[in-house]
Amino acid sequence: MAEYTEYSGAGMRIAAAERFEADFKEDAGADPHEHYAAMRGGCPVVRVRKGNGLRPFLITRYADAKAALLDPRLSKNPEYGREEIVAAGLAEVFLEGAAALADNMLVADPPDHTRLRKLVAGQFTTRRSAELGPRVQQITDELIDAIAPVGRADFMADFAVQLPALVIAELLGVPDSDRDRFRLWSQESLLPQQDPRQLAGLSALARYVAEIVERKRAAPGEDLISAMIESRGEDRLTERELVSSIRLLIIAGHETTVNLLGNGMLALLRDPAQADLLRERPELVPGAVEEFLRYESPVERATARFASQDVRIGETLIPRGSMVYVAPEDLTYQQSVLMRGLTRLPIRFQAAA
Repeated sequence: MAEYTEYSGAGMRIAAAERFEADFKEDAGADPHEHYAAMRGGCPVVRVRKGNGLRPFLITRYADAKAALLDPRLSKNPEYGREEIVAAGLAEVFLEGAAALADNMLVADPPDHTRLRKLVAGQFTTRRSAELGPRVQQITDELIDAIAPVGRADFMADFAVQLPALVIAELLGVPDSDRDRFRLWSQESLLPQQDPRQLAGLSALARYVAEIVERKRAAPGEDLISAMIESRGEDRLTERELVSSIRLLIIAGHETTVNLLGNGMLALLRDPAQADLLRERPELVPGAVEEFLRYESPVERATARFASQDVRIGETLIPRGSMVYVAPEDLTYQQSVLMRGLTRLPIRFQAAA
């Protein structure tokens, strides 16, 4: 048995030294579920080649993925993957420089992760959410009003990408005069890593966050950044943790909501009966949001992990220093199979009433 196997697109196993198969995730037209099903059937722990030069392992089977997510040897600290990251020319994205997302919960293991999450999550109070609600509705209405006279729209470009950026700007207290460039940097930060605009967007966003933190420190308001600055007591965020955590909120909050909106709209376009049901019974909408999250996850893969030592997942040995991705997008379907004997549950909102 080879130390690890590669995916050829049809579930076959090939020797590591021969080649690496291109990562299908970088093909916008690919159906991920078909690829994941092929992988699970023939090669559930695979190694793929990304366009940016990285060669991560991808874990796709439910039991293996669950084991990987619980294994402390698969660390969130990118220092364990430094050799491969540097070789791919991505140190500025993962490890150092203005663009690197360091010093936040996304790249931390317990107990640091626990501390950072507690400090950040403590600012998302019920009162803050309730106060933001009317403004979110106003922003939504304004975007729709701009579309209505035209009679048609690119839903992703004209609505799904715009709404999260504007709401996050509101939450953080970004001045109106800065919002156009803030929205642009937020969008650029989500581009593929091989796109030079992504690094430019991440760097510009990092500089801007550091700048606005200083402004809020001098003149605090009722926004989230001001609250995070003022809450820095004994168990507090360091300056680097504060800036990096704000950047994480911007990027993670933007990407997940964009994907949720797009996936939800696509699901409704594919099932007009369910779309009609939501129009007729708007009280089902809260439950529908949960159903969209189950039916098509906004996050296809969990963020990168790095092997701090050799780790065996199933029959595959993952060498120390390797980058590893777990694919939770498909785990929902697999769990449905295990629990209910179904291959893929359709969207249904009736039970959400």
